[in-house]
Amino acid sequence: MKNIDDETMYLFNRHYDEELTDEQDEALLDRAQQQIIDYGWDKTFESWKQYLFAKCVTPESVINFAHLFWSYGGYEYVIPDPYNFLAYIYYRIDMEVEKYDDMDILDGIAITILPKAGYDNADLMKNPLYSPQLDERLISEVENFKNSAE
Repeated sequence: MKNIDDETMYLFNRHYDEELTDEQDEALLDRAQQQIIDYGWDKTFESWKQYLFAKCVTPESVINFAHLFWSYGGYEYVIPDPYNFLAYIYYRIDMEVEKYDDMDILDGIAITILPKAGYDNADLMKNPLYSPQLDERLISEVENFKNSAE
């Protein structure tokens, strides 16, 4: 069996909108699900997050990661420290959602994973006006990334 980071590299080292046959697409989704079964969600997420932090340093690469993360079902699980995870992505696009995220994938991830982790402020049923770009904690964590990069 390959190691978890090799599996993660295989899953994420591609462009999210590349033309795939239905069989190829299904095989990738199955492989992502198998990774979660084989290693458990916590280890899988840690590998995915390490890939994100190490390999995704441009706005385009983090948006690509976000789309693949969504398609592989990462939003279905509880994310440990979701603000740190989201802040890294928003940091890499410098909070410029309109410029880089024309499909609103980041909002979708935020409003899904934050409530799952117990952050009701992002639950649209309780807070219909929630926006990640206005979330003070997210903004603060993005600033932490900026400050640590200087």
